[in-house]
Amino acid sequence: MTDVSLVEAFSGLTPWPSDRDLSGDEWADYVDAAGQLRDAEPREVTRALGVALAADEGTGDNERRLFVLLRVLFDLPRSAPAAQRLVYKGWVNWPAPDDRDEVDLGWPVAFKDDRPRLVATFEGSMGPRYAAVEEYDSFRERFAFRALPEPSALRSGAAG
Repeated sequence: MTDVSLVEAFSGLTPWPSDRDLSGDEWADYVDAAGQLRDAEPREVTRALGVALAADEGTGDNERRLFVLLRVLFDLPRSAPAAQRLVYKGWVNWPAPDDRDEVDLGWPVAFKDDRPRLVATFEGSMGPRYAAVEEYDSFRERFAFRALPEPSALRSGAAG
């Protein structure tokens, strides 16, 4: 696996949408790309993330792709102390902590019965570019990779 092939995998992903959940085929593409990241050397992943961000051309599409992708790749707690949420991008609809001062570290992605779904659509962002490399490194130090479903199980026509 090379950082070039990883960047190609990223570019084929549908950016975090503002009006809908991702389709089964789109989720399968995310799961496939997450598997490629999991199997790559960390230095190749960090190079690829940097290249993808540099190629964003001001659209923010790659930021949105990579943000969702890291939440597919890592098995993140659905409920954690708010202090554990390290913010690497100013998404305008970050949910506030609940009444126990806890947050979902996997937001906006949730898994139920091995199937991913969006719990929030993209509403915008502010501030500097998404620090995907730093978030990847932080997640890699703190969390395990997710046990990924088979991409074929998510594709159109798959039972589920």
